[in-house]
Amino acid sequence: MAVTYGFCCEIRTTPRAHDGKARVRSRRAAVYSSAPTIEKKGVKLREKTVVKEPVKPKDYNVFIINDPFNKREYVVKILLQTIPNMSFSRAYAVMDMAHNTGKGLVITTNMEMAEAYCEAITKAGILSTVEPAD
Repeated sequence: MAVTYGFCCEIRTTPRAHDGKARVRSRRAAVYSSAPTIEKKGVKLREKTVVKEPVKPKDYNVFIINDPFNKREYVVKILLQTIPNMSFSRAYAVMDMAHNTGKGLVITTNMEMAEAYCEAITKAGILSTVEPAD
């Protein structure tokens, strides 16, 4: 049984008082299916199609690990260059967390982006890991 998703617009036009233009009154999502029809006493019935909710992708955390090789300023510089929209104060806080606790949370995002950030940080010489978010 094939199920296709789509959106249909039910357009009811009503003129507006101030500009006379028509507008869309309601929209609704529709699911189209090729479910077989069942005939019963001259009435055609359609089998009920169950549509499953899409699975939300898991989030992953990117951590940097404290090491004795890299200076604090260098770690902050790499975080600012690698992670988009990261402020200086946030980069400094992540670096300080890694320095004090051994591990600092850089960003939480989807798996593909987390791996890309981890790879870029690792290429710069900073130890980093990706772990599933709880």
